[in-house]
Amino acid sequence: MSVKYREVKRKAKVGERVRIINAWETYGAYENGDEALVTRMLGSGVQIDRQYGNGGSVVVADNEYAVLEEVTEAVASLAVNATESPAQASSVLIRPDPSLNGIQREYTLEKRKASVGDAVMHMYRGASDGIVATVTRTDDDGAVRFLDVFDPELGRYVCGFNADAYVVLTPTDVIHIDGERFRMVERKATVGERIIVTVSGEWALNGKDRYSNAGDVAKVRECGGCFVSADLTENKRYYQDGVWSVNHERYRVLEPITKPSANLSAPASQEDVVAALTVNLSRLQREFDEYKAETDAQFAEIAAQMEAKGCGGSDADYVKVASGSVTNRRDDVVRRAIADIEGVKTPWNINADPQPLVYVSGICVVDVEFVINREKRTVAAIARWRYNGKVVARGIAKCAPGDVFNTHIGRAIALRRALGLEVPQEYVKCPQPAEGDVRVGDIVAATSGMAASFFPQSSGVVTSLKRSLTGKQALYFRSSAASRSDGTIWTLAEEVAVIDDSARYDSEADAQ
Repeated sequence: MSVKYREVKRKAKVGERVRIINAWETYGAYENGDEALVTRMLGSGVQIDRQYGNGGSVVVADNEYAVLEEVTEAVASLAVNATESPAQASSVLIRPDPSLNGIQREYTLEKRKASVGDAVMHMYRGASDGIVATVTRTDDDGAVRFLDVFDPELGRYVCGFNADAYVVLTPTDVIHIDGERFRMVERKATVGERIIVTVSGEWALNGKDRYSNAGDVAKVRECGGCFVSADLTENKRYYQDGVWSVNHERYRVLEPITKPSANLSAPASQEDVVAALTVNLSRLQREFDEYKAETDAQFAEIAAQMEAKGCGGSDADYVKVASGSVTNRRDDVVRRAIADIEGVKTPWNINADPQPLVYVSGICVVDVEFVINREKRTVAAIARWRYNGKVVARGIAKCAPGDVFNTHIGRAIALRRALGLEVPQEYVKCPQPAEGDVRVGDIVAATSGMAASFFPQSSGVVTSLKRSLTGKQALYFRSSAASRSDGTIWTLAEEVAVIDDSARYDSEADAQ
């Protein structure tokens, strides 16, 4: 029979094999996917059978690995005793989890060799009355030993099971709360979601923390780079008003496991289909009327502006006004984005005059570093906790294909994402520069004409604007492919496309 392994997120023991799943600062000693043998248990990690180049021992943090547990058979196939009932052959057991303060949890029953610390159950007993014990020692023949447990059928205490007489209880991610099933998911929570604390707070005394403990269920109020602000008042015990921060590493998000509706497979009647279509048609008509009214109002405003300027109302006048409004709107959005870089800062010391303004992610005061990659057309905001320099959050903005890249809009989007703030839609859907609007400092790409023919895929910064002999707008842009002594290429403005207009606003950003 082939041996299979499953990844289990728990503390590893000496002699067990682990797989790296979340490599952090490894200094080249290991990477994700590597497997190693545990040689020593430490407080917040384990030592593995590897060494650094200088001979030092390699230590892996507990959140960087998963234990590889051998799985040879499923308990569901172990109905070897004709007297077993379906309940006795069940592969899932629901019982209180001591690590979550007694919350009901689903366990899979697996026929495999147990390790020290595993929970085991006698495989021929019913799931309701089976003896469950925690393994304290294993023998070479597969038998297990544990602290004395009273067996009501035998009327005495037992301290072990033979190798063929037990199954291992492996905890799943499914728990039961007030009769409902939830899956515990390891990810960052969002506002309004419920979470369960899996690790008691760092101020625990005698296993209990006054703020939050393993097994506490809470609703998320706010999210930050380091913590969530959680409402713990639905628990029997909570401290003061019950609203406290919980580190992201100390909780799991509770995702409800919904049961399929009994009538999902029932075909809808013809009357139901017609009624649904009628409702949808009414909704679409209402939305169209609202959109038409808004559009008519906008055109009426444009017409009034043109009439005030004495325009005759020709199509060319409309095009001219529309083109100018696009450029003006883009200028306004970029200027708001530049101001937003400072505007999202928060007053920190209420006793200082003037109050210092800082970036805050969650409850962490952070310093933000921007990384601009013009080749990939991205801007990244990296938030580091000012207390120790640790990266607590990242935000990334990527320019959509066909859009003009602007570092100032990218910085505002990336910053807000790093701080957990909402990104205004005007940043994401910012109008593009008007066609033919090229300025000194823009980065352009040759799209047609002689420049594109002689210097394909050439691009660069516009150095000057000129008029051609025919009166058309022309320009020079710097390029490594240029044959001129000054390193520039001459072309008509209509034969290039602006791909980056950030330089237009650099002076305004520097003045902030």
